[in-house]
Amino acid sequence: MKKINSLLFMAIAAGSILVACEKTETEPGDQNQGTMNGYGVIVANEGNFGWGNASLSYYDKVNDTMYHDLFYKANGENLGDVFQSVTVFNDLAYLVINNSGKIEVVDPQSFERKGLIEGLVSPRYMLPVSETKAYVSDLFGSHLVIVDLESHEITGEIAMNGWTESMIRAGGRVLATGVQSGYVYEIDPQTDKLTDSIYLPPGPISMAKDAGENIWVLAGGAPFFKSHPALYKIETNSLKISGKYLLPNSDMMYSNLVTCPDGETLYFLGGGVYTMSATINEPQVELLIPSNGSFYYALAIDPDHGDIYVSDPIDFVQEGKILRYNNMGVLQGTTQAGIIPGYFSFY
Repeated sequence: MKKINSLLFMAIAAGSILVACEKTETEPGDQNQGTMNGYGVIVANEGNFGWGNASLSYYDKVNDTMYHDLFYKANGENLGDVFQSVTVFNDLAYLVINNSGKIEVVDPQSFERKGLIEGLVSPRYMLPVSETKAYVSDLFGSHLVIVDLESHEITGEIAMNGWTESMIRAGGRVLATGVQSGYVYEIDPQTDKLTDSIYLPPGPISMAKDAGENIWVLAGGAPFFKSHPALYKIETNSLKISGKYLLPNSDMMYSNLVTCPDGETLYFLGGGVYTMSATINEPQVELLIPSNGSFYYALAIDPDHGDIYVSDPIDFVQEGKILRYNNMGVLQGTTQAGIIPGYFSFY
């Protein structure tokens, strides 16, 4: 079944029945020029559900150049069906391919395959919890999967209640959002045991850590969860709610919570790009970048310069585009991506 993005759960379901664009032909083994400087952005292009046309693009920030279809060029085969997310860890990039139920392990500069993790149900995100171990969240598996990073084998599962999504390290523990259950779960990465949970309706989707090491949780809300969407502030040490902030539109599905490099400002999507201070009392939500007719699907903040990257999948069939803004919300540039650009990883 198709990867379901938290921002467009139903629109993706509708878009999956559209006819996909034909894949641009490329020659296997083409040199992946532009990726060796290690100063750019890996873009995960989901592709259309069921068509196996996911692809990997790379934006070279130094030369302002986008390179396309790099996994295919490096390995002579397609990446798979629905490219969900990327995790770069210990000089390897882990490409989570949702509908194919696998994680491709590649060199993040050449994108040549270095390993393969198979046997997953519907993987979403991967979080390394030690030098040799990672957790993988899952849409349909009702568990977190435990993966050995040396053997690239699944070594166990941690039972959860339904769909698990975002994960984050916090004070020696791991927190994971349970979208269907409404809980954020606490896991001890030493024992792989569920140790605590906190109820944060409606539908906790994504998390971010601020400058004070507090955890912020975005509970997305309508149309799938009949409760007003909100941001929660959680104290890392006690796992207690220290703030709840209702978001402006009760009928909007908010998503993609991230922080700026200094951890003092929260950014998230809800039609346009919104911001909120993470450090002052009684912060206000502000619209920084209106959508102006585009549909903003993915969001990330450049950890070096604070630039804001958003994707516009256009009609979810043709190739989408990437828009880059400075931290004041002024457009700096636009470039073409693949089909449904859905995730950014800075490397």
